[in-house]
Amino acid sequence: MTRNLMRRDINYLPGIEVEEAVEIMRHCFFDDTEVETQEYAVSNVEEFQQRYHELLKYWRYERCLAELYAGSGNTVFKYYGRCEICNSIQALVVDYQSAERGDGPRHPNWRERLICPNCGCNNRQRFIAHIVFQNYQPGMRVLMHEQRTLIFQQLQKELPQLEGFEYMGEGFASGAYYDGVRYENPSKCSYENDEFDVVVSNDVLAHVPDYKGAFAEVLRILKKGGRFVFSVPFNANSMTTEIRALVKENAIEYIAEPWYHPNPVEGYPPMLVYQIFGWDILQQLKDCGFTNVYGKAYYGIKEGYLGYLPLYFEAQK
Repeated sequence: MTRNLMRRDINYLPGIEVEEAVEIMRHCFFDDTEVETQEYAVSNVEEFQQRYHELLKYWRYERCLAELYAGSGNTVFKYYGRCEICNSIQALVVDYQSAERGDGPRHPNWRERLICPNCGCNNRQRFIAHIVFQNYQPGMRVLMHEQRTLIFQQLQKELPQLEGFEYMGEGFASGAYYDGVRYENPSKCSYENDEFDVVVSNDVLAHVPDYKGAFAEVLRILKKGGRFVFSVPFNANSMTTEIRALVKENAIEYIAEPWYHPNPVEGYPPMLVYQIFGWDILQQLKDCGFTNVYGKAYYGIKEGYLGYLPLYFEAQK
């Protein structure tokens, strides 16, 4: 009969708090170099799967974390990690909002949680900030496909030329302001050619019916050598993008059960998910004219960049 030694050794040691147990587990699993943030360029599902199997130690660590949290009986936990935005160690908040459900213990949604209590940004937002800071040089113009979010407000403090807009669905005029928020349709935006050094999009393109048009617009408004950095809902096991809905003759044709996310601007309808992306977007970006196109898998124990090998994407004009 197999048994989980990590749960036995930690859960039942008297006087050990969950947060202390997590620190013990870190030292049991990893040396100092293994807790640093790691990034791996991947261009197809085979390379992704290879990296996944190379990093099995991290998935075992996450499984033990999930079992430890479930065994504690708590619903909110702290995971101490360095927040790139705050430039300090923070007690990142973990809970079961949007948690995975299965036969075993619940697994936190690491990608959307691990929220910094100081700046309010979650796992993927904190990492995108890390990438923006890496790419930024004084004088650069940076555009984000968001404006009302906490990450935009935090980055605006550091990047004086940061600009942003909100996409609130179809039917609005690009470049106009609604309730004090600039609106742009990413596939039909109002910016001039060659305006920006970096364009950043965080989980917006899933809501844009003409996402290929949005790729082309980013290419148009980027300066030569500029970078497109983005995250999207992504199925790393799929070669093709899953189209869930289409717009035909100004009407929506549903191919799958409608799935909505909250609108970023309060008072506007929720946002329909039109597609879940697959590996074919790399070729689609190249077809638009981008170069140096790749996905990047990343992981960071020290910063709390957890999840089953999360991905973001980069492309250059």
